[in-house]
Amino acid sequence: MTPDTSKLDLQVMVPLFCIVSIDAIGMGVILPLLPFYAAHYGATALVIGLLTASFSLAQAVAAPWLGRLSDRIGRKKVLLASQAGTALSLVMLALSGGMVLVFIARILDGLTSGNMSVATAYAVDRSQAGTRKQAIGVISAAAGIGLIVGPSLSGMLASISLAAPVWLAALLSGASLITTMVLLPADQLVQDRKKPIPASPHRRLSILATSSPATLATLSILTAFFLAFSMYISQLALFVNARFEWAGAAMEAREVGYLFTVAGAINIFVQLFLMKRIGRAISDSGLAIACLASMAAGFVLLAVSPGLIGLFGSVAIVSFASSLARPTLTAALTFTAAPNQQGSLMGISTSAMAVSSIVGPIIAGALISAGYYVGWSLVIAAVFAMSAIAIGIFTAKHVWPLPDHPEN
Repeated sequence: MTPDTSKLDLQVMVPLFCIVSIDAIGMGVILPLLPFYAAHYGATALVIGLLTASFSLAQAVAAPWLGRLSDRIGRKKVLLASQAGTALSLVMLALSGGMVLVFIARILDGLTSGNMSVATAYAVDRSQAGTRKQAIGVISAAAGIGLIVGPSLSGMLASISLAAPVWLAALLSGASLITTMVLLPADQLVQDRKKPIPASPHRRLSILATSSPATLATLSILTAFFLAFSMYISQLALFVNARFEWAGAAMEAREVGYLFTVAGAINIFVQLFLMKRIGRAISDSGLAIACLASMAAGFVLLAVSPGLIGLFGSVAIVSFASSLARPTLTAALTFTAAPNQQGSLMGISTSAMAVSSIVGPIIAGALISAGYYVGWSLVIAAVFAMSAIAIGIFTAKHVWPLPDHPEN
């Protein structure tokens, strides 16, 4: 009896969903706490910015290497090593007595932060062309759940001590490691990974040296997506604080939290329940174009909206479209490479995201600091609009990747 290739393998996806959720909860515990934790040791705003950048830079350097390693020795081994590195870095952070150890802990976490990219590559290995977006969507939804739950736990435990949330994150990381060891099935594609990658005159560039135009086209769109989205996430709070009121006062952290909660809930619902249905109705390239164009429209609405209805409406549009766009673009990227290159590809994608998370906030911060609130929103809209147009051009020139088989 042949397996049903229109459905995900729940024996794989359920434990993978749990693993990513636990990891993301731990990440969600740390992110809102870190500035206060560093300030406790006397860090200035500049030092806190450098601390954030140090993690992203370490991740950008290490992610492609971790991806290539997972292609060679297997996803599960590298995932376990990444989780162990994260757990160790969190213990170091909890025990740190000054900024030197805080920096070392964050750099170590960045160097071993292959969790998401390797988990995504594992999901790609265990999915068919027709379920690829859905599998990646499950990973994204798991991350979304964690990033909603984590900050709430962090806020509750911070009243005990600043170290208490960090210890919780370390325990969660340990639990994730044990879950991976016990519940996650062993890799299936070991033999495929042992096959050598074709030789290239530019061997040092690894997978990029042997990549097709489709790989480069998809990576360029994903990088633009990451850049624009990091501009959005990093400065949304300052934007709404300056332009919108809640009950007669400027919107503060609590109200911004409502926005992010709405966005997170939409993200989870779409990726878990709508991804497959929408994928049946529209081609991958058509869905990518529609999503990016909708995000551009959402930011135009955000630029001109005078009230809360427009604000929440634009955030809902952006959240709905982005929750479809990211898995669709990532799935398109996976169609451009062989099974023994998926880890490398996901690592490069993670590296692009890490670099974008440094560059994007700098650009957005400069616009917001100068008072160009409408300009900030319109620049983001322009990036998404140009990306949609680019995919249309790539598709017309038969450069944009297509699934091996249409969705059932």
